[in-house]
Amino acid sequence: MGRGYAKKALGNANRLPKPIFTKIEQLDRLRNYMLGLPIENKARTIPFGYIVSETDPSMLEPVDYEFELLVEAKKLLKFHSYKDVSEWLTVNSGRTIKDAGLHQIMERRAPDKRAALTREEREQV
Repeated sequence: MGRGYAKKALGNANRLPKPIFTKIEQLDRLRNYMLGLPIENKARTIPFGYIVSETDPSMLEPVDYEFELLVEAKKLLKFHSYKDVSEWLTVNSGRTIKDAGLHQIMERRAPDKRAALTREEREQV
């Protein structure tokens, strides 16, 4: 019992902290998510509000209409449930989104009110 505990403690001591630049990249990606700017495609699923870029498949381009809907959904959540708002989003956007997915979007990367601006205006922000 004592030896396993010692190994565990030594194993954790050898870990190096994450480099700062990865945290900065994560913050940039989150900012781009919230403003509805192009982001790098890092997963198999495409996030709500984005489509795969026609010119570069490793990038995701924002869909302005879906970001406008997300900003409106954020307002609707003050008065309605996640389930009702996710059904409203599915009907109005044509893309399926569940209440848990909407909750995750609002908790992790809630759209900024500037996301409803045109793309050129968002890039200047």
